[in-house]
Amino acid sequence: MEKYVPEKLFQVPEGVLVQLLKDGGHSSSPREYLAAHRHKIEAGEMYQKRARVAYWSIVWLGFSTAFSLFSFAVHQNWEDFISVILLGTMTYVEFHVRRWFIDGDIRGSTYGYWNQTAFALAFLVYGIYHALIPSPILSSPALLELAGQEAINRLVMIATGGYLLIGVVCGACQYSLALYYKRSLHPKLAPQPPPLP
Repeated sequence: MEKYVPEKLFQVPEGVLVQLLKDGGHSSSPREYLAAHRHKIEAGEMYQKRARVAYWSIVWLGFSTAFSLFSFAVHQNWEDFISVILLGTMTYVEFHVRRWFIDGDIRGSTYGYWNQTAFALAFLVYGIYHALIPSPILSSPALLELAGQEAINRLVMIATGGYLLIGVVCGACQYSLALYYKRSLHPKLAPQPPPLP
């Protein structure tokens, strides 16, 4: 039994392609035309892959924004307020980044790179901040009386290491995504200007 290939439904007879090229003012054969525009075709495929990645990035950013908004509604502190503003802005930008990738617009690479770099820096700052400034809960007299100083010192060390790990690992992951977006700025992947008549 022949394997089902959906692309076969959309194949166009070569004679029709030749006529379409002639009507468009091109004297090359379909194969020559495709070979001459290979970089544009590859760029289009790469941009569509990045658009799919940007979709999941929007989901991740949107979830982070919603979580920060919920946390702000409960705790009403400045850290959650800043998180809502930053993450909400990055989510908004990522919507545009995805749209630009879908359209084959090079702005998707540039804005996507800087948006993900900002997200990476946010993770790094978050991790370092919480590693240097432990939660006030860990210094509360009630916890000290309940657990003892040695247990609290151990908890502070674990929390410090955990926050540093979050900052570095998550920051590195987001920056790798930024570099993935930026890679489409490479001349071979970037959409080429149309040839002069």
